Amino acid sequence: MKIKRCETILSQVKGYMFTKPKEDGIVFIFKKERKVDLHTFFVFTPLSILYLDKEKKIKEIKKVKPFTLFIKGPKAHYILETHKEISFKKGQSLDF
Repeated sequence: MKIKRCETILSQVKGYMFTKPKEDGIVFIFKKERKVDLHTFFVFTPLSILYLDKEKKIKEIKKVKPFTLFIKGPKAHYILETHKEISFKKGQSLDF
């Protein structure tokens, strides 16, 4: 998977809004595990959102439609958004 890293506030705020994804996914990287609520307003493609812990182990997976106003998720150290079909499972570790 080709993943774009979003480490700055600006890149995290923008995410996939107003764009057509060029990569397989984007990963939001936080300095410490924290609670982050998301939305897909102005995102034009369905997404799978994976919430990961510090060891990059999947805590939760959510499939969301475009223009969803509020997506409540667990605390996460990484959040991976992808528009590709995935076969990942809760508890699985990822490498990126």
